Amino acid sequence: MARGWVIRGAVAGTGLGLAVAVGVLWSGWLFTGDAMSPATQRPDPSAGMMPLPAALPASVISVLEADLTTVRAGLATAPEAERAAFLRRQDRLLRMLSRPAESQSETAALQAAMTEALTGYGLMPQGEVLERFAAGDPTALRPALVQARTEAEAALRQAARTAHAFGLLALRDGDVTAASGFLIRAAELDARTDHLREAEEAARSAGNLAAALALGPRLLAAVEAEQGAQSPEFAAAQAQVAQTLLATDRRDEAAALLRKALATAEAAGAGEGAAQAHRLNLLATLLHAGGQHDEAEAFYRRALDLDRKGMTGEAGADHMDEGGTVAASIVAGADPVAETRVAAQGPAADLMGAARGLDLSARSAPQGFGPDQDAAAVLVRFGNLATLLAATGRADAALALRAEASALARTGLRPDHPDLAAHLAAEADLRRGAGQGAQAVALYLEAATALRAALGTAHPDLTNGLDALAGALRASGGLAEAEALYREVLERRAATAGPAHADYGRALNNLGLVLRDAGRRQEAGESFRQAIAVLTTALGPDHANIGTVRANLAGLQP
Repeated sequence: MARGWVIRGAVAGTGLGLAVAVGVLWSGWLFTGDAMSPATQRPDPSAGMMPLPAALPASVISVLEADLTTVRAGLATAPEAERAAFLRRQDRLLRMLSRPAESQSETAALQAAMTEALTGYGLMPQGEVLERFAAGDPTALRPALVQARTEAEAALRQAARTAHAFGLLALRDGDVTAASGFLIRAAELDARTDHLREAEEAARSAGNLAAALALGPRLLAAVEAEQGAQSPEFAAAQAQVAQTLLATDRRDEAAALLRKALATAEAAGAGEGAAQAHRLNLLATLLHAGGQHDEAEAFYRRALDLDRKGMTGEAGADHMDEGGTVAASIVAGADPVAETRVAAQGPAADLMGAARGLDLSARSAPQGFGPDQDAAAVLVRFGNLATLLAATGRADAALALRAEASALARTGLRPDHPDLAAHLAAEADLRRGAGQGAQAVALYLEAATALRAALGTAHPDLTNGLDALAGALRASGGLAEAEALYREVLERRAATAGPAHADYGRALNNLGLVLRDAGRRQEAGESFRQAIAVLTTALGPDHANIGTVRANLAGLQP
């Protein structure tokens, strides 16, 4: 019997009575855990037991002395590393022999615990074995307790599988908080690597960062023990834990761990493919955010080189996704890769926000992408490099990359994929900045069509997305198109928030602006005056928005 075996947690209704056992000192076992539910029918610990005498009987003294003899013999030959354990056991036995009342109490507690454990599994022996046990010899029940341990471990594994299934079901239902609780429980009951991986990821997704941080080292240790420190699986675990460090703003630690993950993958022969591109992108976004643009660009480009190889079928067979577990892949409204984006600006950013939380799970193998590539994740990496290029004054290069991404998105994403509108709008933003107004207008209108397909007419975020596109159309010179969208936004605001709401007043102001730009001053003035009336009632006469609209109205005067 191995020492130090620990059972954590009892499951109501399983009869896991081992969880209440304490101080099995003769064998060196320790059982800990929560008590069973009060609603569970618990076995009577005294059932089938013979009562102990009031004083410590000779049989108990005999057992203790026999154990003491065995311990002393072991101490004489034990290696240095084991002597401390023998000494502690010897001291314990001597104390029990010298304190009969304390020994009697401990023996009774041990009897109750062992009886409850065995009775719960129907393993309580009878006859001579029971008589020896009742007389104070706990070793009499050791074979039965070994069998109970086997059944208890099986019960724990089954409980873990049940918790795991509930966790996946909660993810499917979109309840990440409940999913996190179930998956963490599964990892506690059975610390398999897949349980730990899914629990860590779910805890991070649910915002339970303390739990995710606690699970990270356990995940790394488990994967290293099972797969080795120079394996693709260990590189994936390192990158997953790095994402949690990043989520807790421990950026230096996250960057260091990502560098290790890249090196691990290279050493394991897994330096190509989607997983390595994802790791490179994660590190690049960290460096980009920290202003280390040159190194960030180098990592972005390495990631895209791997992506381009995947498009032509030249990449290796390394297709592991950090955090891409079964649990993540079935979450409605979550990309299994959860690719890290650089913050976008303008209408593209608004569309990304509007699309967040939609179902990205329906993907095909489109023209331009390899059969195992995640088109959405690859396109995010295109966008990240384009954002860096634009921010460092290389607008032409950024536009070329955005145009390539838009073309790939049209063929690589479904027409109702929420990212399609964002990629089109991002290219339009750059074309507008380059003075290509007509091309920008066409792209913004295409983005509006894609956004309607992705969100549906009843989605509350559609209004915000259309409002952003209308503003971009106005800035690009597409006044008629902008007016049409602004009027649609106005109708949607009236239907959802109501004509007395401040959002309705702001929509009136925006419509007034496009009418003013089109030279229709009288209509613009009426729209501004209506906006002032609504905003005054909704926000009060001194609100800054009202001052802005008054200034717009005053600007109509010749």
